[in-house]
Amino acid sequence: AGGLWFGEVPTHAQSVVGFEDADRWHALDAIQQNYLHQLQRVGTIDKQAAHMQAARDHTCVTDHPIVLIANPEGGTLLRQMIEQVADRVTALVHAPQSWADRFDDIGWVTPDAWLEATINIADDQIDYVDDAPAQADAVVEALANLDGQYAADEITLGMVDDRLNTLLTHRFDLANLPHRVLAGVPITQTSPYRLLEAAAFYLEGQHFRDLATLLRHPDVEAYVQRACADDVDADIADWLSLMDRYYADHLHGRLAGQWLGKSSRRARLKRVHDAVHTMLGDLTESPRPLKEWAPAIMAILVHAFGQHPLDHADPIQRHTWQACTAVRDVCESLSRLPDELDAEPVTASDALHVVLRAVRDERIAPVNDQPAIELAGWLELLLDDAPVLIIVGMNDSLVPEAVNAHPFLPNTLRHALGLADNNRRYARDAYVLSCIMQTRQHVKLLAARRSVEGDPLSPSRLLLTGDDHQIAQRVNQLYRGDTIQRATLLNTLLPAADHLVLRTPPPLQPPFERMAALPVTAFRDYLACPYRFYLK
Repeated sequence: AGGLWFGEVPTHAQSVVGFEDADRWHALDAIQQNYLHQLQRVGTIDKQAAHMQAARDHTCVTDHPIVLIANPEGGTLLRQMIEQVADRVTALVHAPQSWADRFDDIGWVTPDAWLEATINIADDQIDYVDDAPAQADAVVEALANLDGQYAADEITLGMVDDRLNTLLTHRFDLANLPHRVLAGVPITQTSPYRLLEAAAFYLEGQHFRDLATLLRHPDVEAYVQRACADDVDADIADWLSLMDRYYADHLHGRLAGQWLGKSSRRARLKRVHDAVHTMLGDLTESPRPLKEWAPAIMAILVHAFGQHPLDHADPIQRHTWQACTAVRDVCESLSRLPDELDAEPVTASDALHVVLRAVRDERIAPVNDQPAIELAGWLELLLDDAPVLIIVGMNDSLVPEAVNAHPFLPNTLRHALGLADNNRRYARDAYVLSCIMQTRQHVKLLAARRSVEGDPLSPSRLLLTGDDHQIAQRVNQLYRGDTIQRATLLNTLLPAADHLVLRTPPPLQPPFERMAALPVTAFRDYLACPYRFYLK
């Protein structure tokens, strides 16, 4: 993104105080150049390298007009390419004319100008809550306060922290509110991905515990039941419990030898084991070139999901189909690998991990067929036109994101290399929030005092612009809780769900007197394990 090769980093980093990683970057440069040479040898090229070379050779040309929309910042490489076709470029900047000095000649934010800018936010538009569940409750409260004036598709929920997606969707389900996560479902949560992942770990060492994990995958369980259905002696109705008992009895590690125990139990376990290996097919064979594993990987998906047509109207089956399609596309690309780049044989486990890495960042988009409250990411909000916007997670390090102690690219080095640094991220996010505050009828900003993990949080710096008195008021407001009042209000909004409440049991009253003395040797027991010491 900075338009630099690895080997050029030490030269540009000379001004960075304390930079001592020159040897690391020269080693990375040797790897990079060898990689590019390998691609050139087989007549192909790296796409990013092609972009860099085109920018350096000034070969970026086009006969078509280019319009930049909602593009507040970018990297050095993109700037170099845009400048070569500047006569064809129009940048549309969503801002009043009075802000013109906050942008450069291609419409990107100028960090220094935005670092001093005040974002106009009314105090009643900010709500501080205790933790993640309280943020979800506050969202439902804010929606209730709209008094039904807006339809579901006129409301957007901005998700700064996507870890809250599951919590929010659960709250919406309880309140019967239609909703849709625009980012979609991560492919890592789909059944095909989890099946291939479980298979990869099992094939890696063929450990008993990994076989048990694989067998607990619903589609593997269904396949095993189908495979053993015609065997009159194969009563496997309780085979999961059977496996647990077997492992407890024998602590069987790797499945390289004979099954242990009684012959009847061994026979039943062997039938289950053989059924799983039939499903895995050629994946159980010896190493081979990567491209030759593609048919075997697709075969296991056919075994698991190809028995019946998938109904695309059903969300779960549609997710399964799209995940299988993503895996198929990667397998097809692997099958076209040049022989020169695929000479070394790899194991089935390694091949599966290659495929899983290739698809793990993909998401399955939701069906947009019904009016619903949309859960959108932070950078999607700039182009969102819903009149009601509630933003969850307005905390520092989330928005703006801050990267300081990166092992390769700390913030000071990023700045020296012309990469996106903390100031540029702040400027971009300050501009996005400024646009939001100017263009929505109703905006509510929610910040939590504690993270999902329970760690203390600070409010976003975007909420702390303006004069010192206003900043002090907002910081003070952060540490004033209103949990009791909010919980009382929500009791009137959400349906009763007593069966979901976990009640804390009363403390036990021990039938013995407190310990009056503690021998010195007992400290060793306590340090080894406080819990066992307590039981003792």
